Amino acid sequence: MTDTAQNASVNEAFAYPDQFSTEMDLPLFEGAPKTYLIASTPRCGSHYLGHALSAMGGFGVPLEYLNKGNFSGWKARFGNHRLSALLCDIIRHRTSPNGRFGIKAHWSQFSPHIGTDRLAPLGTIERVIHIYRGDLLGQAISFEKANQTGQWISGAPAKGKATYRYGKIVKAAENLRSQNLAWAAYLADHDGEVLRLDYATLIAAPELKLAEIRDFLDPESTAQPQPSERTQKQSDGLSKQWRERFLGDMRSEHAWIAEPFALE
Repeated sequence: MTDTAQNASVNEAFAYPDQFSTEMDLPLFEGAPKTYLIASTPRCGSHYLGHALSAMGGFGVPLEYLNKGNFSGWKARFGNHRLSALLCDIIRHRTSPNGRFGIKAHWSQFSPHIGTDRLAPLGTIERVIHIYRGDLLGQAISFEKANQTGQWISGAPAKGKATYRYGKIVKAAENLRSQNLAWAAYLADHDGEVLRLDYATLIAAPELKLAEIRDFLDPESTAQPQPSERTQKQSDGLSKQWRERFLGDMRSEHAWIAEPFALE
């Protein structure tokens, strides 16, 4: 297979093919990593946060390494088939020289491995950033649009047309709330430190919030927030139209979806 054909195949198979690129690698790291976790839900801004931390330097390359849909890509690169072995290779290539390794995961990706030895290469998860969206309705709309079109990140080609469906938005909101509450319950017993972060506060003052996150993850770090060239905010007028239509259609039992969501 030619390089052009192989790249085309990768782009068709994965929403974010750049994640497998050697261009995102760091100098090979040997030893036990200092691991932190970005606990997330779909469409909460975790992709943006991961790239922002990567661009700052000193915090590894925190991507969605537990996404089952990406395992074949990692297997193709490293030749391993067991998750623990893949994680060992990922850690070697995506850990900063200071030993910090980051990984982001949705609850549905992380929870199946709780109580197993599959995550043993991560070692002790010392810090957790639990990122969520207080605008649950906006997140549910974004999720349903991405689910229909296949456009989970900016620049991805649309695989279908987005059609407003009230019931689907409700189900998305229920799913997202359930995942956040599951994370909160799990992290309540976590031995490491946990930082809760509303995505709206991050995009409102990115440099300030990234500096706070830096100090939380590594109080000795002097790294400065840098703009990431790998992410762009996905937004269009369709989301606003769907919000207005949902609010007009909203039944009383679903009023909670439009209310500010908070984990505090």
